[in-house]
Amino acid sequence: MEKACGNCGRSFPCGGGIEPCWCDQVRLNESQLTVIGSAFRDCLCPACLQQISADASFPKS
Repeated sequence: MEKACGNCGRSFPCGGGIEPCWCDQVRLNESQLTVIGSAFRDCLCPACLQQISADASFPKS
């Protein structure tokens, strides 16, 4: 299924929980997951999720 990223608006494929999805491979810590869940209503694209994962200072205090 195609979705639009809640952060940047780009279109991207989503497994939608029916099949293994690429997002299962992105490592996020508990703080990152909490902030993402609070700030966005739906999935983020691969580029945005990777950027958040790589940013050791996210979330900013």
